[in-house]
Amino acid sequence: LNQGKGYAIRTGCLSAQGDLILIADADMSTPWEEFFKLAKPVLNNQYQISIASRSVKSSQISTRQPWYRESMGKIFNLILRTLTGLPFKDTQCGFKLMKRKATKSVWPTLKVNRFAWDVEFLMISSLYQCQTCEVGVVWNHKDESRVHPIKDSFEMLMSVLKIRIRILLGHYFIKS
Repeated sequence: LNQGKGYAIRTGCLSAQGDLILIADADMSTPWEEFFKLAKPVLNNQYQISIASRSVKSSQISTRQPWYRESMGKIFNLILRTLTGLPFKDTQCGFKLMKRKATKSVWPTLKVNRFAWDVEFLMISSLYQCQTCEVGVVWNHKDESRVHPIKDSFEMLMSVLKIRIRILLGHYFIKS
């Protein structure tokens, strides 16, 4: 039973045992070697979370997305930054590295099971005072994407609105 990307990632991160957790898209659009770029600020204890970005100046896009996907992604990110206050230019790049101890309280509180899991994770991590940096990476578009540009973008927008409401209602903090 496919319960969604967010559900699968949350389940894996809750089961992780190592000091670091790396999340990578199955299509490997970000090559494994880019791990070292993400690791540097985390291992130097500057940040607890390091996210890959296709939108910062140091990123290198070898194979671009079709123009309509790229445009929709930029528009979505602008709306997302307006609604959430997140400063990141690219929350949806599927390559993220984090310290397990720093994020262990975040994972059990998350609720989004599909594509907006990244936004929820970043928003709630900031509530838990996790410092996050955005790192430019090499990235290659793969045509196998399962993200439907219209339907999934709308669903992600609705998820972001639900996250904002849950934050306002205090749903994300674990009661001691």
